Amino acid sequence: MTSRRASAPAAAFAAGLALAGCSSSSATSNADTQTIVATTALPATVHSPSRPATSAAAVKAAPKPSSPAAPTVTTSDNPAFDLTGSGPDCVMTYGVTPDGRTLTVVTVTIPGEIITHVSDQAGDINRHDTHITPGPNAFVYDFPLSQATDMGAIFTPDGGASQSCTIEPAK
Repeated sequence: MTSRRASAPAAAFAAGLALAGCSSSSATSNADTQTIVATTALPATVHSPSRPATSAAAVKAAPKPSSPAAPTVTTSDNPAFDLTGSGPDCVMTYGVTPDGRTLTVVTVTIPGEIITHVSDQAGDINRHDTHITPGPNAFVYDFPLSQATDMGAIFTPDGGASQSCTIEPAK
């Protein structure tokens, strides 16, 4: 069986933003920082690796510092992650949700199990371990991208061998 790497990471990331409740038509890319900032609301329920599902109302009710409507991100604020994976079937891109949390979008060409992690400055390893289908699959982490110290993903296709995913910033 011939595998192909996702050829349009930007389109896949936009689709992942939509999966996370953000309209891809309102997503903007800052070419200088390679960070995606979306400008629409999150879905009614957002899943987090370290906590139970949180309602959008609870997220909105939480105290937040004053800031512009969409977060602004500079290169010095965010670490850069770029890794060539061991297999052609998985690409993980990363960016920021409208409320400033870390968002990863894993795009695969075949179904299988994905284990993702994003570590933060506190030393916590925040994971997702789930079965995914071909196309973009969005995962949200409850801390800003500027606090990420490491990220990665291992993909095991149904009936296949594990492979590390390529990691790159959303473009």
